[in-house]
Amino acid sequence: MHWDVVDVALADIARRYRVACDAKELIGSDELGSEPAWPSWHQQRLEVRRQHSLPLFGEFRQWLQATEPIVLPKSPTGRALQHVLPRWDGLVRPVAIGRRN
Repeated sequence: MHWDVVDVALADIARRYRVACDAKELIGSDELGSEPAWPSWHQQRLEVRRQHSLPLFGEFRQWLQATEPIVLPKSPTGRALQHVLPRWDGLVRPVAIGRRN
């Protein structure tokens, strides 16, 4: 297994999770006690994701595409790359539109 490739991928994923955590801290959850606050909070979260997470996803996709030719296709890493790249649009959809569907 290409551990250096795995380490880079995990570090990149951690960067995106950090954005999500930072968004919660930035927006706060104190105001969520009442239902009218929910739409505003979700809109703010979506804007933070679009501004900070989408560029990270773009960089990660470029890295995945550049890495795919240098790993063995039948290795676990190669199979993971072959699995995620064709499904990329579904992976980034929640970040781009703010929901899963």
